Amino acid sequence: MNQKTGRNQPCPCGSGKKHKRCCMNSTGKANPDQLHQQLQDCSGRLMPALYSFFRNGSAPDAMSQAWKAFTCDHPLTMDEEQQSEVEELFFPWLFFNWKPEGQKLSVAEQFLSSFAEKTERLSRELILAGCKEGFAYYQVTEVTAGSSIQLKQLATGKKLLVREQVLSMQIASEGILFARLVEIRGELFIFGCAPWILPESHAQELTDLGTSDLQILLTRYFDIRQTVFQQMEKQADEMVDAILQQSPIEETLQAQVPSLEAKATEKNVKADQTTAGLQVWKLECSVPEAYDALKTLAGRNPSDELLLSDASYDSNGVLLSFSIPWLEKQQTLAELIVSNDRLSVRCSPEQRDPVARRIRRRLGKKVSLLGD
Repeated sequence: MNQKTGRNQPCPCGSGKKHKRCCMNSTGKANPDQLHQQLQDCSGRLMPALYSFFRNGSAPDAMSQAWKAFTCDHPLTMDEEQQSEVEELFFPWLFFNWKPEGQKLSVAEQFLSSFAEKTERLSRELILAGCKEGFAYYQVTEVTAGSSIQLKQLATGKKLLVREQVLSMQIASEGILFARLVEIRGELFIFGCAPWILPESHAQELTDLGTSDLQILLTRYFDIRQTVFQQMEKQADEMVDAILQQSPIEETLQAQVPSLEAKATEKNVKADQTTAGLQVWKLECSVPEAYDALKTLAGRNPSDELLLSDASYDSNGVLLSFSIPWLEKQQTLAELIVSNDRLSVRCSPEQRDPVARRIRRRLGKKVSLLGD
């Protein structure tokens, strides 16, 4: 039998506050902003606990078996290049959807069975909801930056409003999310989301799948992902070849930097980003600081002498501008041009959102996307 929580005891919701200052006077529906923050904090505590539980209680090859099942035999490895996919999609799938061989319960269900009494109430609700709900495809219909995302579930046509501060700052008002939505105390919460936003042109084929079978949905996600990456690599190669054929790198930089800066206005930067995959960022740091943060995108052990062979400096030898390729698997993902307080990034339109997220991870508050 559950004991009543005292006024001055920690609130069972897991917020860390005293019960009297949190849920004691709740009428059954928490403040949405407060509940969303509690869910984020709870998820931040729960996922590492599940990871530790899985590593300590599973067979040595369990992780590799799960990864193979997750990627649907696509040739992907769990390395640094897939880090965002591992953290944002694989682990939520692994803990709540995958069942180890010979087991009837998921990892999260086993965890809850073992630590039911020690698990905070909100974590229990999150585990139960995560195990109940699968992943689905959602079309982004409207974004209110820093506040919410309007979605349409492709399988059902149902429209949903999701409170989401961080993701709403990172995505455009179009595209398709592969995500799991759970409802906790009347609040929708994104509990696992693929880091790559799929092109809206795939909406009809994903709608026509007509299934909730997770392995079929995962297989289609990786098929589309591979197609988009191949198209992006081809476009990047063509772009680099065109630049190299037109003129030497130094002359190309001199011709491009002024034109890119001219486009970086509040009036037209959004149109350029949408049509050409161009992003123009305002730097809140020095050019040398930007170079130090970005140079490893050109390779694991980049040569400063090579990367800065066409850079420009002021009379005191301070770096003013540079251009480097963004390389992945020896392929060009994007072109980066820094000049004074502007960072210009040119990539394929499909890669705008993933590239923007990774730029923010690299530079944090030292950069802001013009037109946001």
